[in-house]
Amino acid sequence: MKEIRDCRYSAFISYANGDNDGYYGWITKFADQLRAVLPSRARVKGGIPPPFFGSETPIASGRLSDQLKATVAESFAMIIVVHENYASSDWCLQELEYFQALFGEEGRRERLYIVAMSENAIRNVQATASWKRLVPNEDQAWLRFYELADRDTPVPIYQRLDDGRGIPSEAFQDRFESLIRDLSAKIARSASVAPKVEVSRPLPPLSRAQPLLGRTDLVPAAPSGANATHVLLGVTTPELAEAVASLRTSLLSVGVHVDALGRDALFGEFAEFERADLLALPFNEAQPLLPFAPGGHLALQRDAWLRLGRPAESLVWVDLRSVPAPQIARPGQSEFIAAVAAQALEPAGLMTRLIGEQPAAPVDAGEAAAVRIYIESNRNERLLWKPLGEQIKRKWDKLVEGKKIAPPLFIRPRGLPIDEIEHHPPLDDADGVVLLWGKKEPRSLLSQINKVEDRLHGRDVAPCIVAYLMPPQPDPKAPIVAWSWDVLRFQAEREEDIDVVADDTSELEAFLQRILDRADKKRLAASQRAAIAAA
Repeated sequence: MKEIRDCRYSAFISYANGDNDGYYGWITKFADQLRAVLPSRARVKGGIPPPFFGSETPIASGRLSDQLKATVAESFAMIIVVHENYASSDWCLQELEYFQALFGEEGRRERLYIVAMSENAIRNVQATASWKRLVPNEDQAWLRFYELADRDTPVPIYQRLDDGRGIPSEAFQDRFESLIRDLSAKIARSASVAPKVEVSRPLPPLSRAQPLLGRTDLVPAAPSGANATHVLLGVTTPELAEAVASLRTSLLSVGVHVDALGRDALFGEFAEFERADLLALPFNEAQPLLPFAPGGHLALQRDAWLRLGRPAESLVWVDLRSVPAPQIARPGQSEFIAAVAAQALEPAGLMTRLIGEQPAAPVDAGEAAAVRIYIESNRNERLLWKPLGEQIKRKWDKLVEGKKIAPPLFIRPRGLPIDEIEHHPPLDDADGVVLLWGKKEPRSLLSQINKVEDRLHGRDVAPCIVAYLMPPQPDPKAPIVAWSWDVLRFQAEREEDIDVVADDTSELEAFLQRILDRADKKRLAASQRAAIAAA
């Protein structure tokens, strides 16, 4: 999500004209109060941008204009004001769906405010199937700005009904305070976030042989005889970001000139299309962004490409359905995805189309024989992963002793900085993961388990365990009941002598055996692929 410094508006106020006109400009006065109070409460040096309160507002069964879409994208937060006119159309839900597509689940939770002028109106919206789908846990709070004695009438904003120059009423202030306190605090926190600093490097002048958007100085140099085709990877849903970045790196490494569009491109004129020779649109089974028409963001890019007169064969669909979707496409969208999937290429197919069949790269025998086990490192147990890794290596050597494994497999422990896990690359190369249960609370441990699992992709994920450290944890005198991961007890009074307790030794051996079985399967599959390639 954007920080406040990158926004043109502090909040986008969405409303229906009929609700404003029917209640003596209530929403206009609400916007006036927000404009007057928010800057002084946020206390941001240099001030904050104003809220957006425009005349172009939704009508029943309408759709967002491109200008309105861009305005939402340039706003820090959204405030939806709901009364009968808003609730009588499907616009409120389209607005919510659009905002969530643009800002994500976190944005909906943190930066969306729903102002209810009427209890019946908001209840009617909540009862719809669309609302229940978008807010399945009913965790989206809405603010009660209606009279308690007459719940379909909004509270008066001023002490007397006048032209807007009066003193705010106590009933309005009580409700307005909770909104302004929350929003101003989030703006202040956002303003305190340090801007991202990029190392300034001189860039060579643009030419047809260099990427328009990419940084050639941050990727492997293109080999001689580089492919002259300029490939543009289209906008994707968030969960595909890592897979698309990996695809881009692979293409650059073999000499293909490739750039990737950011999400902001959906609100422009797609000027980047002018310099591209081929548009590749990655997709999986997720609900598309901007899902107001079949295909959403995918169809939007396809249509813009074809409007430029580009041949249909210069547009390629890239099948990334192996990446799980957080929300499966709904009817109307799922049919579109099925249709494009029938003509799509997988990443390897795209590579073949661009550079032809390539001989298999030689495999480093030493690297292929390494088994990587990531062991947590944190502020309290910063270096404990090293002696624990050595102990696990000794257990591994004992496990594989006498087995005819060629080439031999050896353990390579690696530290996993858990406090920075949200910025850590995917753990796709992990053969095993060990988290530490030392001074942390169970709730914190469970949160870290979830974050690690988010970085383990595919169906065949690496085995994982929790090392329960005694001390600082007390000795439970019995095996610990497993959570989502097995919990093994380790004597850790002296870090250099850390070792699993005798009663849990068999569990550690079972963990290492699962790693060995998984490694054997991976090596067998690799040898079969090599044999097929050589045939």
